[in-house]
Amino acid sequence: VIMGQVLTGGAGQNPARQAALKAGLPVGVPAMTVNKVCGAGQKSIHLAAQAIRCGDADCVIAGGQDSMTSAPHVIHGVRAGIRMGDRTVKDSMITDGLWDAFHQVHMGVTAEALAQRYQITR
Repeated sequence: VIMGQVLTGGAGQNPARQAALKAGLPVGVPAMTVNKVCGAGQKSIHLAAQAIRCGDADCVIAGGQDSMTSAPHVIHGVRAGIRMGDRTVKDSMITDGLWDAFHQVHMGVTAEALAQRYQITR
């Protein structure tokens, strides 16, 4: 089982494994979660096809799973306690899922810019 998932915060360890076991698959079936942001689900399918073509597996369950509404809000730097001053609550749905860490822009803005640049209509 290979599942793509971007927002794993609060979901527990290896959500793909959790899904596999909750679906009734045997404990001996391996599972891994892949995070490649927007391409996570597609990457899981690519890895599954690669495993089959290489002879590492006969059958692989692959896809994407996410719950943006379950993404937690976070406060950075408070693990050791807050001394003085304010802290900002951040929405991990934005920071971990919808915000380009390299160009500091929202993915929706990027999509609109690309649509305009390449004249892609809805």
